Amino acid sequence: MLLITAWLVSSVGHGNIAGAENSGPPTSQSASVKRFAWKVKSSSAEVTMLGSIHAGKPEMYPMPKEIESAFAAAYTLVVEVDIRNQNQASIINLIKEKGMYSDDDNLFKHIKPETQEAVASFCTTYRLPVEAAQKMRPWMFVLTATTLPLMKSGYKPELGVDYYFLNKVKSPMKVKQLESADFQIKLLSSIPENQADLFISETVKEVKDSEKNSLALQQVWLSGDESKLLGFIKEHDDFPGDFGKKIFDDRNKTMTDSIAKILKGTGKS
Repeated sequence: MLLITAWLVSSVGHGNIAGAENSGPPTSQSASVKRFAWKVKSSSAEVTMLGSIHAGKPEMYPMPKEIESAFAAAYTLVVEVDIRNQNQASIINLIKEKGMYSDDDNLFKHIKPETQEAVASFCTTYRLPVEAAQKMRPWMFVLTATTLPLMKSGYKPELGVDYYFLNKVKSPMKVKQLESADFQIKLLSSIPENQADLFISETVKEVKDSEKNSLALQQVWLSGDESKLLGFIKEHDDFPGDFGKKIFDDRNKTMTDSIAKILKGTGKS
C-alpha cells in the first residue's frame, strides 16, 4: 500500500477512485466528512492518495484517523519531492542560476514603474531589503512574496502535509518521489520574461489576503469538497498565459502516469 501526498493527484480519476469518508477536522473528530483521500486498486496493488497542502499550522494535526491508519499500513510513501534527500549545494547553485540576476541586471529593469512601487511597498511591509528583491528573477520574487506573508502568519513548510508524513517515516518504510527539486525549479523559472510584470503585480495585490486565502484553502481541503477546491483554484489562478496549465494539468498527467506504473506492480508496496 502506498500513501501519496501529491497535490491534485486526485485527477487520476477514470472511475477507479472512491472518495474516502473520514472523520472530522483534526481539532474535532466528531463529524464525518469527506477528505481529499482516495484508494485505487489494481489486481496486484493498492494506492491511497491524499491531496497535500505544502505549508500548515500545528492545529492541522494529527490527521484524521483513517488517513493516519492508511499511513501506518503503507510500505511506501510517495511524495512530490523528498525534501529531506536533496543535494542542497546543487539546489543552491540552480537557484542562483535560474532565480537570481547577475552583474548589473535586476528585476526593476524588467517591470513597470508602478510594479516597482508595489514591490518596494511589499519589501517595506515585510522587512525584505529592496536590494535583495531586485536581484530576484520574477518567479523567485513571486515565490518569496507568496511564502513570506504566510510564514509571518504562522504557516510553516515543515508543517505541510508532505513534511508531516516524511517525518513519520521509519524503517522499513520506503520513500519515493514523483518529481525532483531540480524539475520544479526549472518549471517555475520557465515563466516568460514578457509576462513577468503581470505575474508580479497580481501576486502583490493578493498579498494582503494571503492569510485569509490560505485559511480558506485549508478549510476547503478539510471539507473534501472537490468542486470548491476547483473553484478556489480557478478564482486564484493568476498564472500568465498557459503557465497554469504547466503547473496543474501537465503535471497531473505525469503524476497519473507514475501512479499507473505503481499499480502495475505486485503486492502492497
